[in-house]
Amino acid sequence: MEDYSDLIVYVTVKEIKPSAWNTNDGEIPPAVQDQLDAGKPLWSNNHEIYTDMIVTVDHWAKGSSLEEITVRIEGGQVDNIVQYMEFWSHNPWDFEPDAQYLLYLKDNIYAEDVYHLPLGDTVRIVVD
Repeated sequence: MEDYSDLIVYVTVKEIKPSAWNTNDGEIPPAVQDQLDAGKPLWSNNHEIYTDMIVTVDHWAKGSSLEEITVRIEGGQVDNIVQYMEFWSHNPWDFEPDAQYLLYLKDNIYAEDVYHLPLGDTVRIVVD
């Protein structure tokens, strides 16, 4: 994972923002709403729900960054629609505010100054 990551950081979760659709307005895409209205299974290759998490960087293990960064996690819940990535090892509800984690991050090609979690494990840091 180290070679695949652009940034490896020890962080404390400051805030988990509400989930949103990846549309320009953050609203449900019309194609998905049409499927919902028709009672069909929801499926879309182009539209996903994501959740942004603001973290405070406690220590950089690889790369360097600002003291606070945004980590975009694919999946989340908007209204009564829940999307999760079953082939990933993490989802937004796996994280807790004020908890510490070791994150292996990649630059996000869709948004400047936003990182995302690649496939693989996230390490939760527990201090007794």
